[in-house]
Amino acid sequence: MRTRILLLVVAVALMGATRARADESLSLAQTLDAVLQRNGALQVARNEQAAAGHANSLGNAGALPTLEAVAGASVSRSDLDQTLSGGSVSSRDDAESRSTSTGLRLAWTLFDGGRMFFTKARLGAEEAVASTRLKASIENTVGSTIAAYFDVVRLQQSVRVLDGAIAINEERVRLARTRFETGAASKLDFLQAQVDLDARRSDRARLQITLETAMGRVNELMGVPTFRTFTAIDSIRLEAPLVDARATEALLARNAEVQLGRDQLRVSERRLGEARSLAWPRLVGGVQYGASHTDNDFGTVLDARSRGVTGSLALTWTLFDGWSNATQVSRARLQTSSSRAQLEATLSRVQQQLVVARHRYVSDHGIVALERDMVDLARENAEVALEAYRAGAISGLQLREAQNSHQQALERFIGASYQAKLSEVELMRISGDLVK
Repeated sequence: MRTRILLLVVAVALMGATRARADESLSLAQTLDAVLQRNGALQVARNEQAAAGHANSLGNAGALPTLEAVAGASVSRSDLDQTLSGGSVSSRDDAESRSTSTGLRLAWTLFDGGRMFFTKARLGAEEAVASTRLKASIENTVGSTIAAYFDVVRLQQSVRVLDGAIAINEERVRLARTRFETGAASKLDFLQAQVDLDARRSDRARLQITLETAMGRVNELMGVPTFRTFTAIDSIRLEAPLVDARATEALLARNAEVQLGRDQLRVSERRLGEARSLAWPRLVGGVQYGASHTDNDFGTVLDARSRGVTGSLALTWTLFDGWSNATQVSRARLQTSSSRAQLEATLSRVQQQLVVARHRYVSDHGIVALERDMVDLARENAEVALEAYRAGAISGLQLREAQNSHQQALERFIGASYQAKLSEVELMRISGDLVK
């Protein structure tokens, strides 16, 4: 009866029953919430998106006028000799002239070959690139977090498996000692049982170190400044192993890598338009309102004041620039071609990844089902072997083999469940369904 209870505890633990044995309990939802709020890489991506959003404006594209306030003052001293038209001559040493001016100047580019519109479109595309990069960063970070969290779950389950194995080995040592002391078995059986128990305890100590390393990875993703242990309270639950029925084209349209490639192609196309626009003339209109005051110590005009509005219209056309613009256009055209080639390569790669991820997803679910059946068989075999050993019907070596088979089956089941979860997350990431 005691043996059945011990084995039942191990089996129930694998189905997700947990008991708080660390500083705090942590669910996957709590982990993801902390990661989304405090992860450093995500904060950088958000800042880049915000900066791109601020840059995407008509003013930054050069489509709005500029308004300047201007002011100036000057003082001059000079020696003057003047001969007036009437024949009179006058001279003055150290004559001073003072002048001040203030005004407002407005300039507006009315035509620049469409460059301002290409620039505005490029800024919009760059904002889209930043948004897509943020989405990809969130997807990758969420995927890494889920993998890291369930790695902790996997290791916690493995620790519980070893705890169950240690409890069973302790029972085996007790039985072997009793059989040795009563003369029913040799001391070799007792010593081997003790060696196996110590080996399990050593395995658990090493596994605990691995578990704490996995916890450190989760802490790092959450932005926790100091190391802390926790109990991951969620268990590995798998969705139904169904292949997504949506068309591949629809899934690729949601993939962050594909979206990023398309956004970067749009940026390159807009840069090409900007470069081509430099070959066109540029028309700039301006309006200036100003007031000035001049005060002279000597001359025909001793005091002068003026104010008024001045309008201007200037047309400039660069006829030759040393082939600078032609070089810029050529470089922009090559960059656009490269962006298009990169997009095509990304589409091909992601499509292949999607097919492989679908097959792996279904295959891993099938492996989990097989491993679950083997756990049931190995558990029953271990129960029978322990009862037979208690009755003296089998040797300690046979019991050890049955126990090892059971433990290995449990470990394979845990590993298969974890791998299936990773396959599920990867398929969702490629399909663009990991982050809504």
